Amino acid sequence: VVLAVLGLGLFSSFTDLVGEWRAGLKVKNTLLECVLVLGVTIGGGMLAFMAADGLVWHDALYLAAMTATTIGYGDIHPKRDLGKAVACVFACAGISAVGYVSSCFGDWVQDSVCAVWNSGSDEDDKDK
Repeated sequence: VVLAVLGLGLFSSFTDLVGEWRAGLKVKNTLLECVLVLGVTIGGGMLAFMAADGLVWHDALYLAAMTATTIGYGDIHPKRDLGKAVACVFACAGISAVGYVSSCFGDWVQDSVCAVWNSGSDEDDKDK
């Protein structure tokens, strides 16, 4: 429990630092960026599960995707201790990546709705 709390504290500090650095760049979230983040994370998890637990590529990809999205059916799971440790570490990275992509999608929806809403109010102002 103590390690989990300390780990989350360190992870939170890291994400705050990365967020501040990224905000300084003034870069807008792009579809390419989201795809790269998710692809690198899931691909890295797949390679880690293949190496640590001896899974074939499609089982390792499936396990990485199920772990990152927190679905966790349980039909494929790490059997070795090293594989279980990889799953613990990967869960933090994978869940964060999925959360980031979800945040990007939410930003896109919000921007789209605001653009539609604002374009309608401009036309209303012209009619007056």
